[in-house]
Amino acid sequence: MSRLLTEVRWRAKKTARVTMALLSWTSGALFFRRRFAKSPHVRVLMYHRFREDPRDPFSVSPAEFDRQMRWLSEHHLAVSAEDFAEFLLGRRELADGSVVVSVDDGYRDFLTEALPIMRRHGIPGICFVPVAEIANDGGTGTPERLTWRDLDTLIAAGIAVGSHSFEHRSLGSLSRGEAYAQAHRSRFELERHLGRRVVAFAYPYGTRADYNDTTRTVLEEAGYVHAFVTQHGAVTRRADPLEIPRVKIEGGEGLWMFRLIVRGGLDAWSWIDRSLWWLQQGGDRRAVAHG
Repeated sequence: MSRLLTEVRWRAKKTARVTMALLSWTSGALFFRRRFAKSPHVRVLMYHRFREDPRDPFSVSPAEFDRQMRWLSEHHLAVSAEDFAEFLLGRRELADGSVVVSVDDGYRDFLTEALPIMRRHGIPGICFVPVAEIANDGGTGTPERLTWRDLDTLIAAGIAVGSHSFEHRSLGSLSRGEAYAQAHRSRFELERHLGRRVVAFAYPYGTRADYNDTTRTVLEEAGYVHAFVTQHGAVTRRADPLEIPRVKIEGGEGLWMFRLIVRGGLDAWSWIDRSLWWLQQGGDRRAVAHG
């Protein structure tokens, strides 16, 4: 029964995503948004795993990812985390439709599968890691996870590294002191091991239940400048730097769907994020809302 429910949920979600993207295109909303926008719109794309698993909404196959990165490269749309930060500060111009490639959770298939593709196409990005889940360089720990040496390799390849908290716990469900410990300890350990400043944070799960005014204050006190959520939408210079939206990329949707998403086809999904976030609170959150 659980397998059937999972299949039904998967198909319903896919149908909803495709329908929204197509409606955004056929209604002319994408054209008018680009034609009359007063400032550039940038989108932060959110990935998780890079493997063949067609029923896992958090997995994108390497072949599919390669097609997506090739298209971004051909259209000169991918920008670095540093350029994005300068854009938010008003110190750098970015083309309308530019994207930042972000990857959550620190799985090793980012290094083995995605990084070679990104390097081949000249795509920068940022990786958000839960520090307690980083594997040891000596070979112990979880083999699926990136090691500290792996993170050095990513940085050398032009990938920025940000915090995904210490233990991948929802900051919104913790006391103020616990939330601060998760934010501060992760940043401290990343800076100690990597030898560079870390100012970007991605909220674990990132739904409306996972951040609030208290967590915002906590992140500021812990030294973060930018915080990313999983609410869909485009980013302009007027965006709140501690509540930056991202657009989730799922596997099995085709390059045509990816192109619509990059152009704003799922920006309207923000209404669902705001209105139906409670649907993501039940069951195994790591399975249904891992961000």
